[in-house]
Formats: sequence, structure tokens, C-alpha cells
Amino acid sequence: MTTVTASRRDTPAVALAAVTAFGLLLGWATYTLYGTQGDRRAVAGAAVTMVVLGEGLWLGLKLHYWGEATVFLAVGALLTAGLSAYLARAGVRRWWLCAVLAPLFAGAFYLAEFFVLDRLIGAF
Repeated sequence: MTTVTASRRDTPAVALAAVTAFGLLLGWATYTLYGTQGDRRAVAGAAVTMVVLGEGLWLGLKLHYWGEATVFLAVGALLTAGLSAYLARAGVRRWWLCAVLAPLFAGAFYLAEFFVLDRLIGAF
């Protein structure tokens, strides 16, 4: 008979900490994107699109759900292009930073999921 013990997967505190951290980041990014002026808006736009692109990378590379990953990556690319165009029309001088930083932030998001959350919570 196998005894089942509590594991790190049963700890909601890890998920709560991750949701809180990313919630604060997205709150800052959304406020900065629409509520302020200056070049920080382009960085904030990249932070907003990071989540969609990063989840697309996770779905494809880690979970091998390539159909869903393709949708997430396509929507993330469209969101990045749309936010970059919005920033350019709004007169942000370095609007192109959104398009440049979005894939870099998405890679960092994927690595955070891979090295932190996957190690703490466990793989699927």
C-alpha cells in the first residue's frame, strides 16, 4: 500500500505569491501604459504583452500543447503590434521598445515559470 504525503503541489501559498507578484506588475504596467506620459509607457506595454507571449511559450515548449501555444503566440504578437501602434500614435518617442522588449520579457516570464514555479509546484 502506498502512503500519500503532502507535497509542495498542495501548497496554495506558492500560487498566491506568484499571482500577487504578477498582479502587481500588471497593475503597474496598465497604469503606466494608460495613465502616464513618457517612454516608460513602451516598457509597460511590453510587460502587458509578456504574459500572453510567455504563456504561449510555456504551453508549447513545456506542455507541448502546440495548437493552444500557436493561438497565444499569435494573439500576443497582435497585441504587441497593436500596443506599439497605439504608442506611436500617442507620440511616445521610443514606441518601438514595446515590440523589442515584449519577446525578451516573454522569455524571462517563461524562465521564471520554468525555474521557479515548476520547481516549487511541480510539472504537469
